[in-house]
Amino acid sequence: MIKKNRLITGTILAVLLLWGIFFVFKNIAQTTGKTINQEYDLEKFVKCLNDKQIFLYGFQNDTNVAMQLSVFQEYAQNISVVDCNNNLEKCEGIIVYPTWNINDILIHGSLSLNILSRFSGCSLN
Repeated sequence: MIKKNRLITGTILAVLLLWGIFFVFKNIAQTTGKTINQEYDLEKFVKCLNDKQIFLYGFQNDTNVAMQLSVFQEYAQNISVVDCNNNLEKCEGIIVYPTWNINDILIHGSLSLNILSRFSGCSLN
């Protein structure tokens, strides 16, 4: 009986917590006009990355590289990628994939759009 009461209490608390979180974010969105899934101008962002000759080292079928490219949605094919399967010379010394080359500084691992924006100086808006 005690376990059943704890389960019911826990379920009620979880529902109230989720409802509270939803209510808070809904009010923030209504008040500020901003949402969690803020729309970015990815086309302009990718063009800026290319204009600044910022590129990615990776392997064509690598899941980490594919996940990194997926954040660019339909503009992923426009990201400059050095395919290390076919360019071993250019990829010499690269040990983590993906690796970003930003102004000849190598940054290992996947980056969020916000971090990439900060490092590159390219605006997301």
